Amino acid sequence: METIRWIHIGIILIIALFLDIQSRKIPNWLTYYGMISGIILNGIESDGGIMVGLMGIAYAFVIYYVQYLIVNLGAGDVKLMMAVGAHCGPEFIIISTIVIAIATAITSMVILIKKGILIKTLKFSGQYIWYLIQKLLLLGKLEKEQPQIQEATTIPYGAIIVPSVIITYTFLIMSSGR
Repeated sequence: METIRWIHIGIILIIALFLDIQSRKIPNWLTYYGMISGIILNGIESDGGIMVGLMGIAYAFVIYYVQYLIVNLGAGDVKLMMAVGAHCGPEFIIISTIVIAIATAITSMVILIKKGILIKTLKFSGQYIWYLIQKLLLLGKLEKEQPQIQEATTIPYGAIIVPSVIITYTFLIMSSGR
């Protein structure tokens, strides 16, 4: 029965991937449907019931909303991970977040090296981190202007989320011996 839940979120993820690549947006109808259906399926299939789905949504919200506020993560990406949390639960969100972070770092490095702007970006990152530290220490009373990057490079984050979630799922299935 658990297979139905995994196939279901897999279909949602594939649709999100195509829509994100095509339009750079993950629509609300898909993410909200994913959250609601994940809670329902967890209520039917899992031992923890509805609570597993709700905790998965909460974990994903806390982890990814912070990224939404700090970095250039879209709200659709946050809600997509909340849909994953609704289907897969909080433990899966934590593990997949680590996989997503590694995949993001590798993908970013490859893109920056290809574009020849790795050193420039690392310098900017250092300046920005220093700015944030100063702002935190001064409780937001920093007069200095926030550093601005000259050349932004972005990719649809769904293109990282979807394969990372699939890798996480595959790893967990293989390690559990199912």
